[in-house]
Amino acid sequence: MIQARPEKIESRELMAKAIERLNHLAEDVLQTRKNLISAAQSEVSNVAEVIISNLELLQVARSRKVSFAQNGSNFQVRAPSKDLSRVITILIENALDAAGEYGFVQARLDSQHKPGFVSIYIEDHGSGFPQSILNSAPSDWHTTKPDGNGLGLKFVYNWSLEVGGKLELSNLERGGALVSLHIPRVG
Repeated sequence: MIQARPEKIESRELMAKAIERLNHLAEDVLQTRKNLISAAQSEVSNVAEVIISNLELLQVARSRKVSFAQNGSNFQVRAPSKDLSRVITILIENALDAAGEYGFVQARLDSQHKPGFVSIYIEDHGSGFPQSILNSAPSDWHTTKPDGNGLGLKFVYNWSLEVGGKLELSNLERGGALVSLHIPRVG
């Protein structure tokens, strides 16, 4: 009986995991497109509730603490909560990955800083964004993670455009990255 070498088995397992992640992302993209077309004009979501719910799940799943603060009171946006949840999950997971095992991640929510918008700020104490990402819009397949595929940030960028929002990426002077997502506020 011929046995596969351990490195080939490991390579196949990595490839299978990558394919599974791509399938999930493709499903998310297709579902988001359908949701936006059919429900974007009608569903109102409370960003604060979605963030708090996601943080509770992510903190348990990742065994990590994420600091959360909010400023303002009207956090209503016109977007399906499922899509908003996916966007927030991607941003927080990216920050947790960038910050490393013991790094700091903070999520802030503000409805007063940018008039007419609910702003979500996610910052980490990682190494920051490469200049190539800061110089242009996120593109497919560009990743800084060993097991990443580069579709998460691109998904968030496209989603923000679909709902009339804006995604901004920057590096903090003290180190780390800041992602700012501005979504049009209802009311």
